[in-house]
Amino acid sequence: IKQIVKTITGEEADVFLTYESSSTTQKPSVSFQTEQTAQTGCICGVAVFCKGGENPAVQLRIMRLLRTTLRIGCESIYIGEKTSE
Repeated sequence: IKQIVKTITGEEADVFLTYESSSTTQKPSVSFQTEQTAQTGCICGVAVFCKGGENPAVQLRIMRLLRTTLRIGCESIYIGEKTSE
């Protein structure tokens, strides 16, 4: 997901995912792996903080990509501006 967002914004994003247990849902499962963990289950929400995240055009592009890739509704996706740490 970070790579998808980076192709749009040109910078790395912070991405947070929420999962439903595979045993409690009938939705197709989606696998997501990072360097730290491997999670298998249904992704039920995502929050993305990125450069340009306050821009409606950027939000729309990211929203469309995530909705299609993760098979979740727009109401389960949040996109906001990445602030300095």
